[in-house]
This record gives sequence, C-alpha cells and structure tokens, in this order.
Amino acid sequence: MDLLSLILSGGAITILLSAMSIIVLTITVFKLIEQWRAGRWHKEQSVQVINFVAEKNIKAAKAITSASNHAVAKVLNAALEEMHTSEQTNTLPRQQGERMANAALFQINAYLRGLDVIASLAPLIGLLGTVIGMIEAFQGLQGAGMRADPAALAGGIWGALLTTAAGLVVAIPASALLSFFDGRVQKTQADIIDAFEGMLAAWQGSKASGVTEENRLEAITPTPIPQAEAVA
Repeated sequence: MDLLSLILSGGAITILLSAMSIIVLTITVFKLIEQWRAGRWHKEQSVQVINFVAEKNIKAAKAITSASNHAVAKVLNAALEEMHTSEQTNTLPRQQGERMANAALFQINAYLRGLDVIASLAPLIGLLGTVIGMIEAFQGLQGAGMRADPAALAGGIWGALLTTAAGLVVAIPASALLSFFDGRVQKTQADIIDAFEGMLAAWQGSKASGVTEENRLEAITPTPIPQAEAVA
C-alpha cells in the first residue's frame, strides 16, 4: 500500500494531518532560510563593538554592525545610529535599541506559534480519528449480529489506529523543531541583552570620563618632534 492510499484510507482525519505536516515543513524551510540569511554573530564581534563605543569610535562600531543582518547587529546598529547623531544621555539609545530588539525578537519568533499549535493538536486529532473509527467498527459489528466477520472488525480497528499513528508522526517532529527554534530564539535574546547592556555601559563610561571623538583623534595624533635650534 502506497502513501497516498494509506492517507486516503484514514479518511478526513489523515488528510487534515497531512495538510498540517505540509505546514510544519513550510515553516521549517522558511525559518532555516531566515536564519541562513541572517548569518552568524559571534561574541567577539560584540566585544569589538563595545570596545569601540568605549573609545567613542562610533563609526568603527557601526562598520561592524552594518555588515551583518543578524538580530544582535540590528539592535546594536539602531542604538549606534542614535549615538552617532546626537550627544545625548543613554535614554535615546536605550529606547531606540529596545524598539529594535522587540521588532527583531518578534521576527525570529514569527510562525513558531504555528508549530506549537500543531504539536499540541495533532495527537488529539489523531486520537479523535481513532475514537470515531472504533465507534464505526463496533457499530458495524453490532449490525452484523451473529454473522460478524472478525476480519472486517480487525480492518476497522486497524484503520482507526492509523489516525493516532499519523497524529504522532506529525506532532513529534513539530515538537522537536519547536524546541530547536525556541532554543535559537532564547540564545539570540540573551546575546542581544548582553551586547546591548554592555554597549550602553561603555557609552555611559565614555561620557562620564569626558571622552569625545575629537579627544580620541587628538590622543592618537602623533606630537611633532621639535627641531633643534641651529647653533649660532
């Protein structure tokens, strides 16, 4: 018996579960492509950005964050934009960064609710199909009376149990994929908080120490060596 015949033998329940499995596959492919496009963000990059901010070298920090599509880079870049355009306190960078963090986390959480719903509902839908199939099988047995065919009863029970198996086949991968993507979301969220708070602390420290872009450039400009006066 091929897969199509197996699905059709389960009736509407297995067809519905097949549609749910296609949704799971679609969400998985979409999220994997999304993560591939975002690329990777290493902790060393966050450390470099924080060090540049501590030196008030905003342009160098922006060069790192602008080169990445990762959620951490987007959040840091949003705060750096505000730091670069005004010499305000950390209030505006924090507000801008928090808005971008909320948007980035919303994006990476997108469609994961669908996996959660399918992982929860698929076994229940399969169990519902089994219960309905068992009711139909015993109704047929009752109608047959003394002429009941054990083979027909076994076939009805087999078809009923098929929907439970189909529900588990859909729910188990959906649950595993949800755990995988949720773990990535939690790691990204932790990286955002760590990098963002570290950058704001560096920003506040540089302002408290009075470091400015001009002072930084003066500090790295070599002092000309005075020439010795000619001996008369």
